[in-house]
Amino acid sequence: MHPRHSLYKIFNEYGDRATILNYGARVVSLDINVNQNLRNIILGYSEMYDYINDSYYMGATIGRYSNRIKNSCYEKDGKKFVLSPNEGENQLHGGPLGFDRLIWSEHSKSDSHICLEYFSKHNDQGFPGNMSARISYAWESDRTLRIDFSASSDRETPVSLTNHNYYNLNGHQSSIKNHTIQLDANEITSIHHDFTATGDFESVINSCLDLNHEKSISALINSEDPMIKHARGLDFNYVLTKGSVVSVTNELKDLILELHTNYPGIQIYTGQHLDKPFQRYQGLCLEPQFYPCSPNHPHFPDCFIGPDKILNKFIKLRFKEGDLL
Repeated sequence: MHPRHSLYKIFNEYGDRATILNYGARVVSLDINVNQNLRNIILGYSEMYDYINDSYYMGATIGRYSNRIKNSCYEKDGKKFVLSPNEGENQLHGGPLGFDRLIWSEHSKSDSHICLEYFSKHNDQGFPGNMSARISYAWESDRTLRIDFSASSDRETPVSLTNHNYYNLNGHQSSIKNHTIQLDANEITSIHHDFTATGDFESVINSCLDLNHEKSISALINSEDPMIKHARGLDFNYVLTKGSVVSVTNELKDLILELHTNYPGIQIYTGQHLDKPFQRYQGLCLEPQFYPCSPNHPHFPDCFIGPDKILNKFIKLRFKEGDLL
């Protein structure tokens, strides 16, 4: 392991364990006690050095801005801000040196929580403002792993921090195709051919993308829907309403993950671009966020912070053991 890398293990009363790496403030394993056996339900590398060259954002904290910003720029109050591109002309997940590629500092820790922090200087990846960011991972009493994101800046700047775990509730050696997913959401944000947001919304009600009723991942990725075929699976931002819950169940039906968040959107991604040492559709990403390209679409929920406004967002991952069929 790199001499500046630190690993933190946090536990709960159920015997569950999360292991956090300060490089990218990322989750490298999430071991859930299922029927008295620990099961790692996220993808990760066997060697810590492999995270340095990771191109999949494996378990990482994403920032300053998650998802895509078209043409790597935005305008605010008549001024144009040019960002660092890393996906053709667009910026993805904060740029070539996003928060996933940085070493975070320890702020506080206990047996059940770890809080890390990072200071991002003005013009980091093109973003204005000196920004202080913190991320906290903490087990709660109801078997919930809570992830809290906070950020403050001395200038107005867009921020959307999230987590990029690849979940596989069977354990990381199998496919997610027989997982099921359910999500209370009636719309997605529309996208261009390059997956950047158009600024419009598209109804999913009674379509192949409708997740209001439980669907298998297999049925979704094998759909004839043109958008799904173009994406080769799911890679869409769902518009959340207050109280929306994402529920994922594995094929054994012995483990259920419920995700709660106070972000207005969530990117559902089925891992179709994974390659060695992983496999396509081996992990499912659930990425709560501000809408993609929000800095360029003022009618989207406000993603800007500044001297008079801070970021306070959370992701709650609640685990429940199901009944074996």
